[in-house]
Amino acid sequence: VYRDPFACVVRRDHPTVGSRLGLDRFASLPHVELALFGTDDDVLDRALARHGKSRELVYPLPHFSTIPLAVMESDAVATLGRRVAMAFAERYPLRVLTPPVKGDSRSKGRAKPTQLP
Repeated sequence: VYRDPFACVVRRDHPTVGSRLGLDRFASLPHVELALFGTDDDVLDRALARHGKSRELVYPLPHFSTIPLAVMESDAVATLGRRVAMAFAERYPLRVLTPPVKGDSRSKGRAKPTQLP
């Protein structure tokens, strides 16, 4: 199992996010998230609920490549695996921040091809 700690990305000139992202600010921001097949992942929602907080998922997006564009053009935050966040920040005017809740993205490795008869 591959694990990558969460990181947040916001646009570089975000008007309300400074060098740190506190729990209240994180919860109050609009959120961008990868939502494959129209579903969203509730890992962050469960972590926020443990602190008595919730978030508004404003931009559920169908593909990873659209996440940095949505973040750059809004005041939203996206929470991703750190490696993906860092790769986006190298290519786009984004800042990477430590999220105020703990968690990680998980992958069980590469998908295996289906055996054909």
